[in-house]
Amino acid sequence: MATNAYELNIAPPDNPFPTGSFVKRQKGGVVPEGTDWQSYEVIAQGGQFAVKLNGRTVLNYIDPQPVVRGLIGLQHNAGRVEFRNIKLKR
Repeated sequence: MATNAYELNIAPPDNPFPTGSFVKRQKGGVVPEGTDWQSYEVIAQGGQFAVKLNGRTVLNYIDPQPVVRGLIGLQHNAGRVEFRNIKLKR
């Protein structure tokens, strides 16, 4: 398990960590239907995370050993993925 990053997945329902999941940390609760635009809202405060997908909470995660600082990256493995309106707030 990677201990130096949080990977919020965008993946099909048959993936072990489908969309809305933190890879190798916690599986999300709801997988979106269809291939239209999806909206994420992620609140990260210390080691506490709340993830909303299309306005619905899909993941609440508390990391017992949080990563205190790092980078934000967008990764593409397969299929078509587009990103828009990415906003970061302190």
